[in-house]
This record gives sequence, structure tokens and C-alpha cells, in this order.
Amino acid sequence: MKTNTYIGWRLVLPIAAAGSVMLSWAHPSAPAKPRMDVTPVSVASLEDQLPVGHLGVPLGTVVRVTGEALDGSTTGAKADAGKTLLRIVAVNGKELAKPVVFEFLRAPKDVKEPKAGEKIDYYVHEYGEFDGVVTPPKELGIEGPLMIANDGFHYRRHLTVHASNPVRK
Repeated sequence: MKTNTYIGWRLVLPIAAAGSVMLSWAHPSAPAKPRMDVTPVSVASLEDQLPVGHLGVPLGTVVRVTGEALDGSTTGAKADAGKTLLRIVAVNGKELAKPVVFEFLRAPKDVKEPKAGEKIDYYVHEYGEFDGVVTPPKELGIEGPLMIANDGFHYRRHLTVHASNPVRK
């Protein structure tokens, strides 16, 4: 299967979130344990069939989204401080059951970063990766991470903005 250059392997690994062996959201001092309530999915199986992302379409699919920009400092999460967030409320004209928030990360130079409160209308695609802090079991004798606040090991969703459309008033 040929993939768009934006998709690459970073897209394949996140797909496993749809049901692969996921690690629990454990406290950093406790070893992460595989979840037993999901059916494992091989990463290889994701090369031929892409999972549906948070936007409701297969990862790597270019769609038109509308919503508004948010100041990350207003969410109360330290990880969002200083970031511009995009609150997506509709995909291809269809309202989402629940808005999805992405960080404004990748966009061409001609798409300016929106200000908090501005309405957005973009062509985008969703991609992501599995990443996070994992604590090795003590019996392995491997030093674990420092005691830091973290969100565990999970799928991290991302968005690439391809183009900006005029916003309807």
C-alpha cells in the first residue's frame, strides 16, 4: 500500500490504539500493565487498513474542518500553556458528537496561526503516534523515569493543516 508522505510510519503505529495491547494509565512509580480488556492488533495489519481517527475518517484522509482557535493557557493543563489549540466541531460539514481538540502544529507558511477565539475553516488530515512514559518492571533492574507528572503511554493525536478557507460569518 502506498502512503502519502505525510502519513509515513508515524501514522501506522498510532493505529494500534484502536485495539492493540495498550498500557494502563499507571502512576509513574507503578509498572505499566497490559490491558486485558482489548483484543491485540498487530501493527503489520494496520499497513493494509487504516483506523478511523478522532475526526471520524481514516487517518491520513484530507477533510474540511470548522471550529475555533483556543489559547492553550485557558485549559488549566500545564502541557497546553503557550500553545494554540484548534477545537474542531464539524468535519466535511457534519457536526461531531463531541468536539475534538488538536494543537496547531503543522501548516504551510501561507496559513497564519489563528488567534484565540477566531473561527477556523481548514483542510487537514489527522495523524499520530504512540508515545509516553513507561516504567520498566523492577525485576529487570532498569532505572525507570523520574517521578514526573505525565499522561502515560497512549496515542497522541496530531493534525496537519493543508489550507485555510475563508471563514463564514
